[in-house]
This record gives sequence, structure tokens and C-alpha cells, in this order.
Amino acid sequence: MRAVLPCLLCLCILAYDRNAGAAPPETGPPEDAGSFESSGTLSGALFGSTNAWDSAFGDWDAWKAAHGLHLTIGAFNWFHVNNSGPNATGYGIPGLEGTYFYYVQLDPRFTPAAGAVRGAGVHVDFRFRDSADPLRPFYDNTYWFYQLYGWIDTGYGRIKAGQIWKRFGLDWDGSWWGDVQFFDGFKFNPDYGISWEQQWEISKRAQLDSFVQYFVAQDGVSSALASGNPESVPGARARNTGVIRLVPRWNFSDSCSLALGLSMLAGEIHGITPQGGDDTQTAVGSDLTFTYGQLAVFGEALRSYGIVNPQRYVSGGPSDRISELLFGGSYRYGPVLFRVAWSAGFDEHPAGRQYMWVPGVTVGITKNLDLYAEYVRWDVIPSGAHRLIFEDGAQVVLNWHI
Repeated sequence: MRAVLPCLLCLCILAYDRNAGAAPPETGPPEDAGSFESSGTLSGALFGSTNAWDSAFGDWDAWKAAHGLHLTIGAFNWFHVNNSGPNATGYGIPGLEGTYFYYVQLDPRFTPAAGAVRGAGVHVDFRFRDSADPLRPFYDNTYWFYQLYGWIDTGYGRIKAGQIWKRFGLDWDGSWWGDVQFFDGFKFNPDYGISWEQQWEISKRAQLDSFVQYFVAQDGVSSALASGNPESVPGARARNTGVIRLVPRWNFSDSCSLALGLSMLAGEIHGITPQGGDDTQTAVGSDLTFTYGQLAVFGEALRSYGIVNPQRYVSGGPSDRISELLFGGSYRYGPVLFRVAWSAGFDEHPAGRQYMWVPGVTVGITKNLDLYAEYVRWDVIPSGAHRLIFEDGAQVVLNWHI
């Protein structure tokens, strides 16, 4: 990593020097609107930018905007192909048959006539499944709110209150399946609380994104596996959790940037020990994301202290320290995003290890239809036990939305 960072910075500096003070490039012939490299969708590459599919969706989007209808409906249709892992080939997997989930997102908003509040609104993200299998065994129902909060914009940033996604660590790795951090509840894990979010312009080429959050109680919804975090433990409750995330970003040129993320978390977990006692959780993390044109590379490291489950699926016991890594990258060529992610987790006291490897592609078929194709290999190795294969297979997922 020490050898790579200077090389990345050199590329950025070269890009900055080449663009700064240079004369505007001569205007050449326009790119073919139907060329593969310049198209954002496969339908645009094959049939041109004015193809019927993209045009119809564009007209529908424009109609919704003109009438103030901030509504999106969609679903993830998931096909699994087994290689040698435990999950059978089919539409979904055993215990998750049917469509992965449908979602309805609603964003009503308004602009006050005057005063310190510049804008306000509500964000609703409701999800449901069409089978009797809940998304996670600890969910109460096959329908749930993922986020439900009100917000206001002021001169000092955006304030949210309600059911809000925790902003701890790198937002996402670009895959559909996820990573070790996702299945341990560090990503896409909402709870009930308040959030203050602001973007600070430090200079023309530097900015700072800041998130300060406080959660009074858990909501029973989490990306974590059963036995992965507190919400899957009957009677356990995470309370009074604070999260701080700072992301300084340097834009060396229009096509080159470097972002450094720093995250901290601290909270109480009641009834989490094997004897039903209380514990505290503290966690720290750092991540780095470098972009150069259509290329992006990233890395993340985090460490969590405190018992988060008395029977962790990684170790089989109440591990009180968890360390996790994530590395990956992506390259976009027209409507196709090539990507890869590798993540690992290490439990201690008792010990256990897990490794996950997710190479794949995301293809924009039309403006409202994306195709995910991935291979997933996920191994879990409890201390002193044989290697367990959690997943070894391919995923094909269609995400449509209107």
C-alpha cells in the first residue's frame, strides 16, 4: 500500500498540471451517440440515444418531476446458480425463495417561503417480499421500512430525524451480494435517531463531507446475518449510539480525486452477553478511495470492540473484538461496470476468520433496468474447526424501477 499511494498521487499531479493553465482542447467531431463507449445504457449503444426504451422512461421521469410526484417503484429479481456451495440453484435460495424484495420510495418535499429553513421533506423507503420467507430470520414480517425520516435544509447543513441509515465506514463496494462488513451490520444498517450532514467547501479543489449521528434505539432491521449483530439476539437492544464520519476529498483535476474517510462509533448494548448482561461497543474505521477517469480503487479497515452477539457465526462464541478489511476496484466502459471486491473478517476471544471474494459486472440495460452478474466465494473458518463454505456460486440479478 505504501508503494501504491505515491504512484496514485503522481498520476493525480500529472493530471492536474496537464489541465491547469492549458488551452481549451480543440472541438472535434461529436461522438457517435450510439457508440458503446459513450453510451450510458446498452439500449443506447445498440439503438441510439433516442431509442424507445430510454425515451419512454425519460418522458415518464419528466412527467413525474413536472407534477411533483417523487415516487419510485422497483424490485430485485435474483437468480442463483450453485457451484459447490450449500445453496441450491434457483430463483433465490432456500429460505429466501421468491423475489429478493420490492421497494417503494417516496420523497415529498417543499420549499418554505422564507426563514432559516431552505427546504424540507420526507424520505420513505418501504420494502416487501412476495414469499413467506423474511429477508432475515430475525425480521418480524416480510414487509418493513428501511428508512423513514423527515429532513430540513438549513445554512448549516441537512438535519434528519427518524429511521436513518448509519454512515459508518465506506458507503458501498458496488456489488449486489455485499461484503463481510455488510453481513456484520456495519453497512446499510438503519436505526432510530437524528443525523446532521454537511458538505464544506474548503477550496476550489478540496471539500469535506461530515456526518454526525445519534441513535436512541435499534429498529430491528439490519443487513447482518442472524448471529451477526445485536438485532438478531432476542431481548438485546442497542441504544444511545453515536456515529461520526469525516471524508476530506481532494479533486486534483476534473477526472482525478482522492477521498479519505474516518469513522467512529460508540454505543450501549443491553442484554448482549451470554449471561444477559450489558456491554458497550466502540468502533473505528478508515477508508481511502482513488478515482482516475473511469477507474476507481478503494480500501477500508475497521475494528470493533465489545460483544455484539453471544454466538457469532464466525467464531461460535461471544467474540469481543472484530477486525475487518475491504479492498476493491472498478472500471466503467460505456454501460458496463467491471468490478471486484475482496473482504475479510477476524474475530477474537474466541477466534474465527472469514473471507469473501466477489468479482462481477453491472450493465445498464436501459435507464430503468440494470443487470448484475457476480461470482461469490465466501468461506468461514472458526478457530479449531473445519472451513465452512457459506457461498460458492453465481448470481444474476435484475434491478428494475419506474
